[in-house]
Amino acid sequence: MAWMREGVRKAGRPGMAVALYPISTRASALIAPMDPDYGIRRTDGVMLSTLPDMKMEQDLLTAAIVYSDYGAFAVNGGGTESVGGFCGDVDGALVASVAKPIAGYLVYRHGWSYVGGVGRITNSVLKAAGTNRRSARARSVVCQALNKYANLVGCYGAGWICGPGSETYLREIALGTITAPINGLNMVSARHHRAMMNAGQTPFEAEWMAEVARAVQRAGLDRASASRVCEQFAATVNGKPAEAGQHIDQCYDLVRHRIKPEWEAKYQRVKGELATLGLDFG
Repeated sequence: MAWMREGVRKAGRPGMAVALYPISTRASALIAPMDPDYGIRRTDGVMLSTLPDMKMEQDLLTAAIVYSDYGAFAVNGGGTESVGGFCGDVDGALVASVAKPIAGYLVYRHGWSYVGGVGRITNSVLKAAGTNRRSARARSVVCQALNKYANLVGCYGAGWICGPGSETYLREIALGTITAPINGLNMVSARHHRAMMNAGQTPFEAEWMAEVARAVQRAGLDRASASRVCEQFAATVNGKPAEAGQHIDQCYDLVRHRIKPEWEAKYQRVKGELATLGLDFG
């Protein structure tokens, strides 16, 4: 946490809120970083996720009580359910994905939650996010239900199979992002889902995710039009093998803080294709 605080200070944003993503979920490890000078302030937060299959954890409950008294916020990183788990097929995962953010608030007092992520990519051959009709419909229903009937802040934070520097990586991010603003979700945490190397992450993934979300909003897409865009664009990804990607030094200029020319050319090509399909990049 001290390193995170130092990082935002060097970026010129010393007051920006940060949240602890715990490696250990022991109550002692979760509570230890509470420090208004060097660690978690009362304006910061901690991730206390609802576990798979609707499980609550005693150490997380202990930490939730302490953090509630301290005044910091809690984040639910486990507010979604996977297909094929305890809840069964898509329909069961839909029900659990509605229940988990609500249960998380009741037990851990989450300020915001990941929602709507019904289904997971689990193999090395890509199956484009949002193009499976049953899963996409389930995600939409989850978000509509929570937005209409629950006073919760919903967020979209997904990982992708391919790595940075590859064109397929940009396509995966775009496909996963197009439906998020349609479903009323805030953009958070763009990251490599199944990391195959160290330093396989750059700042550009978050920038690209935000750019796609804004382009969807500018274009005024609704669920029907966004679905058509996803189905057409998914043809460029579906069935392709996963690409490991590149080390950050190979594809990102850490001095000038921008992607390198080879990845820039891929980015412009993908962006152009999306603009042709109806997204408005301004």
